[in-house]
Amino acid sequence: MFLGLALPSLALIALAILVPRIIERWMPETVFGMATTAAVSSVVLWALSACGFALLYQLENPQLTALLFSTTGSLSYFTTLGAKAVIIWGPVLALVISTAPRRWTTNTW
Repeated sequence: MFLGLALPSLALIALAILVPRIIERWMPETVFGMATTAAVSSVVLWALSACGFALLYQLENPQLTALLFSTTGSLSYFTTLGAKAVIIWGPVLALVISTAPRRWTTNTW
């Protein structure tokens, strides 16, 4: 139970905290910078979620993964799973982005 549900969820939550914190270093300290950070972080987290699901499938059953990657719909399958994972990392990402002005050093909100 723990390895199947809690560990991947905790990994997605940790990524939802780390990814925007890393990306916001290169963004301007403005509202536009916050929106850009949110958009870029969402795309990166979506891709990382899809790759994470592909890795979990590979660890569970390598033959099934070989079958999935031999068809044309496998990429859309994993990207769909990554999009469904927004239920886990979306609220955390919103909280991290909304607290970004507290970490600004040159601008004030």
